[in-house]
Amino acid sequence: MLGNSQDHWKRLVNPSDNLNIWKLVLALGRTGNLTKAAIHVDMELSAASRVIVSLEDELGATLIDRRTKPYKLTPVAKSLLPRVEQMLTLHKSILSDATRDEGAPLRTMIRISVPNNIARKPILEHLVHYRTHVDPTVEFEMISDLTHADVLSGRADIAFLPYFPGDVPELFCDPFLPGTTFMLASPAYLEKYGTPREPEDLIAHQLYFRSGTYYPYTRCLFSDREVFDLETMTRTTIPENISGNELRTLKTNAISNGRLSNPYLNVFYGDSLACLQGILDGSGISVDLALGFTSEYLQSGALVPVLPNWHRPLWINTLVVHEKNRENEPLMRFLHWFSKVEAKHGRKRWFEWFQRFDQDPEGLLKRGY
Repeated sequence: MLGNSQDHWKRLVNPSDNLNIWKLVLALGRTGNLTKAAIHVDMELSAASRVIVSLEDELGATLIDRRTKPYKLTPVAKSLLPRVEQMLTLHKSILSDATRDEGAPLRTMIRISVPNNIARKPILEHLVHYRTHVDPTVEFEMISDLTHADVLSGRADIAFLPYFPGDVPELFCDPFLPGTTFMLASPAYLEKYGTPREPEDLIAHQLYFRSGTYYPYTRCLFSDREVFDLETMTRTTIPENISGNELRTLKTNAISNGRLSNPYLNVFYGDSLACLQGILDGSGISVDLALGFTSEYLQSGALVPVLPNWHRPLWINTLVVHEKNRENEPLMRFLHWFSKVEAKHGRKRWFEWFQRFDQDPEGLLKRGY
């Protein structure tokens, strides 16, 4: 009887039960190099190769493409990485809770993703304030530019998004802060290439647009009563008595998940840092860099507004969390606190910049575009 029991437990010890092997798989996905991955998990290279083979044999799936040098993960293995990362994070959390001092408060780790286009200083101040004055049992990890899909896969607990993800039943969404920006360039660029006086003048300039997964690409610019289509380079007057449905259609057409295809417009798509570097170097005009992200350069005069009475469509900044975490009280308590605080401070920040350049942010919000 004892022998049969030992055989039973021996059969249960499969490669997939060994977290160190999954750590190796995750490290390979991050480094793209089996040697580096083996070093990362403190494993001999020959042993690393053997355990990957044993895991493949158990799963009946190929995890490494051995036709390339260095080895790379197969698409199947890559698709597993978010859940592998979630599993290892949960395991680490379980160990931490299990080994904490008896009577010590239970700690909560919150992984929050913030867009690259958002200034880090005020967000960090919020997080420090929350932990210092509201809930000292909460710890934070800030991640950059993840999407609602990453929340669904478990890569982040909360994502601060520059868009509303739509009707996704598995998500709780809190659209908490509308906002927009104006176009920016360096004085040196404008001195060399001229300052646009009307949006039609943009045809003669290099334009920098933010891009990213699910990012709402800018297709139109708005003034107080007109919309300018960057695809056709034409403007249309917005009716004063525009209906709610018409306004929703107008705003939907003004942004898109696809890039502009106007062959006569000089456009560059990139992340926030690439766009910022381009305009600081005097190479063009940014269309949709957030003002908080560029505030120090506006303050110093290194960047100046271009056509400040024209702006990209309003962002609908949204906090999202997986529905399964709605029962996580520390997480949801922080989400509601952050939503309230950043709605107030974020609004104040971009209002101040618009007012500095004689624009009316309050009127812009009332118009809704």
